[in-house]
Amino acid sequence: MAATAPKSDLAQRIKAEFDARAAKRQETEQAHAKQSEQREKRLEQFTKICDDLKAIWKPRFEEFAKQFGERVKITPTARGLG
Repeated sequence: MAATAPKSDLAQRIKAEFDARAAKRQETEQAHAKQSEQREKRLEQFTKICDDLKAIWKPRFEEFAKQFGERVKITPTARGLG
């Protein structure tokens, strides 16, 4: 009987280790899901703020373009790409 006691103890320790790893994995997955949800909420807030700002700035830019559009010619360029 002495030989079976350590064997069952080993089995319990192995099971406990696998259970602990499974619990840790589940906690990690839940944390990632929560972080993803928080990012989505922040993105929605950012998008709303950008839309609000667009509503404020768009008429001003249009008026600026209307006033100076014929006087100023702009050619966009990209710098630092190589």
